[in-house]
Amino acid sequence: MIMCIPRLNPSFIIKTDSFIVLKTDTAFFIVFYFTPKTSIEDILLTINLSLTNSDPNIDIIIGGDFNCRLDSGRRGSDLTGHLQSLGFICLSPDSSPTYISPQGESVIDLLYIKPTHPLSNIPIPTITYNPIRKHQCISIKILMNGNADTPLLAQSRDLPLSRNITLTKLHDNVNLRILHEKLLEHSDSIDVDHAAMLLSQTLIESTVDKGKLKGKHNKPWFDAEFKELKDSLMLAMSMSNISDCDKSRYWELRKNYKSVLKKKRESYKEVKLMELNDDTEIKPWTLFGKKKPTAAPIDSTKLETHFKNLLGTIADVPEIPPITMPSNDELLESKWFNDPFTSEEVESAIGESSNKKACGPDRLYYEHLKQA
Repeated sequence: MIMCIPRLNPSFIIKTDSFIVLKTDTAFFIVFYFTPKTSIEDILLTINLSLTNSDPNIDIIIGGDFNCRLDSGRRGSDLTGHLQSLGFICLSPDSSPTYISPQGESVIDLLYIKPTHPLSNIPIPTITYNPIRKHQCISIKILMNGNADTPLLAQSRDLPLSRNITLTKLHDNVNLRILHEKLLEHSDSIDVDHAAMLLSQTLIESTVDKGKLKGKHNKPWFDAEFKELKDSLMLAMSMSNISDCDKSRYWELRKNYKSVLKKKRESYKEVKLMELNDDTEIKPWTLFGKKKPTAAPIDSTKLETHFKNLLGTIADVPEIPPITMPSNDELLESKWFNDPFTSEEVESAIGESSNKKACGPDRLYYEHLKQA
């Protein structure tokens, strides 16, 4: 769904299975969606196709679900590098997840802008986290002032948190001492939200430094020769909109790139197969894999007779006296369900939580709470 203010005179330019182009008086808006199986080459080619309908005199804003992770892998860096060569600026910080699920989180919903005038600063999107949705809501406000002397502000990039904390950092933290003093002085009038924010900030500052961010992992066949070939293909793709000569050169390089990619993949599989053959000479049982568990070959009538003899029949079941539940008035008078949580209940709930689970928007893991 795309919504726009009527006074901007919005109009659809083109609509395909992968993107929608919307033109207004102030900017072009292009929204994309690509499946996870779409190759990065096809994604960049589709982006180039969508930009042929744009007007260079007004700003261009593109975004959507590219299924190119900006926080890991090469797809996101290739996408951003190609768009930067076309004059676009990436607005999505790679440390704020836009897709959260029980399996993990990632940055795949991206925003880019190509301004006609220099931006006074790079606006950072605001992400409104919703626990019900996997794709989170992203909002952004862009102001143009045309001042070319104002430098662009660099975006902040948070390092990933470790799952371990340093107890000395935790005990020496200033926020923890401030919170302890407030609890001693005003235990009844303390702001719970502010206290929770201080505790979260304390745990984050007490985590073990993990060092550098996760590196980009290439495929085993991605060597220096293949990287040079891919860089030349990306450059030809960015130049393919200029002339027919550049387009023919791009298609020639793309054909060569596909051929080299296929050969390198096949050679890598052959090497792995030879290694597997060498291993099977020493351990031949590894060639067959592990045996999958199967159901016991027991007839259903034998199972039924066995459990009847073991548990008896319905007539052997003793009568259970009826359970008398207290009335609603008695429950309201007891008010046991409104009692505050005890420290034992909180410790039990934290102890029963599972490890190695994805963190939420507060960036805290269950391991942090257990160690604290």
